[in-house]
Amino acid sequence: VDHFVRSLSRPGRLTAGLNYYRANLARNRAWTDLRRDVIVSAPTVLLWGDQDPALGRLQAEDTARHMTGEYRLEVLEGAGHWLQFERPDEVSRSLVDAVSK
Repeated sequence: VDHFVRSLSRPGRLTAGLNYYRANLARNRAWTDLRRDVIVSAPTVLLWGDQDPALGRLQAEDTARHMTGEYRLEVLEGAGHWLQFERPDEVSRSLVDAVSK
């Protein structure tokens, strides 16, 4: 958490991060519109922590219907949203495995 506080305390950083959500969740574009528009044909691995407060299980599982290419959902039990910080070894192994195929 300290890392994020330091980083987001720098001028312009928090605004930039919030603008991502503002652009994607504008009043004229709902989550349902985003879900409907997305089709991914590239091989994809979704790493998801089952304690993620931002992306729930249904959202993680629903991702599969947007994939036309090879797709795998990997659930990291007990992990939250920031997997690269919480479980760096598991994330690294998964990435190496995915790009080695």
